[in-house]
Amino acid sequence: MYCPKLILAEITGVLVRYDVKLANLGYNVVLRNFNLKAESEIFDLVVDICKRTGSRAVDAYFIATAKLMDSILVTNDKIMVSNAKRYGIEAYYLIDQFDLSFEEVVKSLILTSCMIRYFLLTEFLKDQP
Repeated sequence: MYCPKLILAEITGVLVRYDVKLANLGYNVVLRNFNLKAESEIFDLVVDICKRTGSRAVDAYFIATAKLMDSILVTNDKIMVSNAKRYGIEAYYLIDQFDLSFEEVVKSLILTSCMIRYFLLTEFLKDQP
């Protein structure tokens, strides 16, 4: 699975609002489990995506990663799905569109930070007293 390296800052900044341990866990989970694409690899594409779709910059990083990796984008953000599709990326809004098989997902997937946060919060909270 792939993510823009930017996700490390985004995950940390959001999860620390809940708990510092959770933020550290999130940071380490992302480092261990995702192939991170550096800004230098994707920045020009990010700008092109913003120009062509009007995408929010942070969303464009995920869309650019999907484009570079020829991957599927899965998110809980309808606007990001819309912009990704406008840019020619296969994208799904998890809450009501996601009907791909597990095999299709795992072979090429870009998970957005909201999906990773959800997973981490679910895992972290089930271990809390």
